Amino acid sequence: MTFCTAQNANPSAMLYDRSQSDFRVFCNVYLENSNQKNHLFNTSFFDFMAGISNDVNIGVRLRYRMVEKADSLSLKDAFGFRNYALDNMGNYARHGLTGAELLIRHRMSKSGKWTAQHALGIPLGNQLEQHFDRGFLDWNGLGWYTQIFHNRTMKRFNFFYDIGIRIENISRSSFSNTKTHYTTYGIPVSFLPGIFLGKQNYLYLLTQINPVLAHSVFETVSGNESDIIQSIHFQLGMGYKLFCFRSWELELISSLYRIDDKKAITANLGLRRYFNRILY
Repeated sequence: MTFCTAQNANPSAMLYDRSQSDFRVFCNVYLENSNQKNHLFNTSFFDFMAGISNDVNIGVRLRYRMVEKADSLSLKDAFGFRNYALDNMGNYARHGLTGAELLIRHRMSKSGKWTAQHALGIPLGNQLEQHFDRGFLDWNGLGWYTQIFHNRTMKRFNFFYDIGIRIENISRSSFSNTKTHYTTYGIPVSFLPGIFLGKQNYLYLLTQINPVLAHSVFETVSGNESDIIQSIHFQLGMGYKLFCFRSWELELISSLYRIDDKKAITANLGLRRYFNRILY
């Protein structure tokens, strides 16, 4: 067993030794109110990350998603897991296993305070995007996400920074101005300052801004046309981590989310089990 304090147990930044690993289940619920419609997403992630050396970790992540769009929805509807066809008012519900990600995390500095992570997203399932009477569930294309993490602890205070490049719905047509596609490019930047309330409790502020550019080519009666859409995603919230039973971590996050003039709320719950790593 390797001992570490909770201050060094930020799994997004740290690297595991060869014998160390973790398993995490994380549930993200997102509820958006736009144009008198509620759009509800419940996305569950199942992660496994392991050290293959002291400098490189590899992992895999599965994604299961539920989406529902209706006139009146609340957070409690996120666990209904209903299925009904897309109607002429734009209402629908759908859920299923939608994707997997292959992860690699590596050291960028000798101290380990700078690390990088790369993720290749692979779609699973059939016709994940809107198709006839089946509403949108996820992207049909590949995804790529590169992040650079920096973590610094000063006594009871911790400062976590994250900047990345995220490309979603990559296909053979993504870089074409004539073939139909819809591909998004984002640069998410996060800052999470926090305070340790003893060895087992950690409270933090979550802030993130993500400028997103979407490139689409769509069919019209006069032929295919190209368009570029710009938007700003902003998120502000609070998070709490409880380190318990020496090698378990419980995490709760709540946040306000805004995309231009669209407003949403999120609620998140995560549970992580560390192997061969003692937290306190």
